[in-house]
Amino acid sequence: MTVQKISVIVPAYNAEKTIEKTIRSLLAQDWPDFEVIVVDDGSTDRTAEICAGFCETTEADQGTVPRATASETAEADQGTVPRATASETAEADQGIVPCSTKQIRVLSQANAGPAAARNLALQNARGDLICFVDADDTVQEDFLRALAEAVTDAQIAVCGYNIVREDGSSDPVLPARERLTGTETMKRVFTDEAINGFLWNKIFRAEIIRDYSIRFDEKIHVGEDMLFVEQYLRCCATVQMTDRALYNYFVAGQSVSHALTARNLTLLRAFARAFSLSGESEYRDLTVSKYVRQYLVFYVLYPEKKSLEKRFNTFLEKTGYSDERIFAVLPRAYRARFRFYRFSRPLYAACMSGLRGAKDVLFGKDRELKKKVRDKSCQYNTQKNSIQ
Repeated sequence: MTVQKISVIVPAYNAEKTIEKTIRSLLAQDWPDFEVIVVDDGSTDRTAEICAGFCETTEADQGTVPRATASETAEADQGTVPRATASETAEADQGIVPCSTKQIRVLSQANAGPAAARNLALQNARGDLICFVDADDTVQEDFLRALAEAVTDAQIAVCGYNIVREDGSSDPVLPARERLTGTETMKRVFTDEAINGFLWNKIFRAEIIRDYSIRFDEKIHVGEDMLFVEQYLRCCATVQMTDRALYNYFVAGQSVSHALTARNLTLLRAFARAFSLSGESEYRDLTVSKYVRQYLVFYVLYPEKKSLEKRFNTFLEKTGYSDERIFAVLPRAYRARFRFYRFSRPLYAACMSGLRGAKDVLFGKDRELKKKVRDKSCQYNTQKNSIQ
């Protein structure tokens, strides 16, 4: 198998507490040809200083000579300029001075968000394959090797991951080992937590990103990763799934379920964006279904219910989906929840939060609320056939 160079992109903002362990886990990879590109996104803490520390010991100091890749050797034989020169010139033009060793480069920019940081790294990436890692996570030592081998005959490969708590305990989230089409995978993004819209459990081909001009939308600040994945999957014929947990996703100071909910809450806007971009009715149905399912969970956990309701109602108005159509596209397990939510939002939230909350609603001192629940019950009994 031909060894392909991998570029690992790490956007970092005020990550002084975690960036060192992230970089160390990447530098420990057993893949022979890769680079780590850390983009300091205008951090105000010691992130830049810590990253620079990895660049202080150069290969010259160690008495080693950088190994030329096959492409660099060929370029030298032909008297051509190596590909790296173009990116280095671009960096100089932008006023960005990369700190380089054999495997790591650090770029800096004024704070512009993770989308801009990733785009900057893509402009300067030299690899044939692209991976993304968050600055507060780590990877297994064969993360790059396993993904590079999995993507040999595919356009993208997806691995499982570990959800790691502060106490060191973890839960694996594993996809089935199988091969899918890009279309099938897009559908699974809306239904399979192991795939989802994450960047960090996937490896991409730089050629596809370049040829189709796929970039992160810098105008949005939530869900830009899911939109990138969706655009990329539209260009894929084959997706390889591997059933190994190779990525360690750290959740600090919160339960696993809350961490996933907090992460997915940021995707509501991305789902709405995906709906507006999708012309196929099947994908539109999947997007609406996913949005409603996430909302029904968030409504119970999210304290700012009024703002969440407003966002939900605005989304439904834009889609033009009636309750009957929403009911039709929802999985069976969520149809009862949706009916319950429409019947009484306060009672739905209370019941989903626990029996004590439900009793407080039904038998508490708030007579106005109890009357509203009774009125809703009468309405529901007369209208329930219309949403069956």
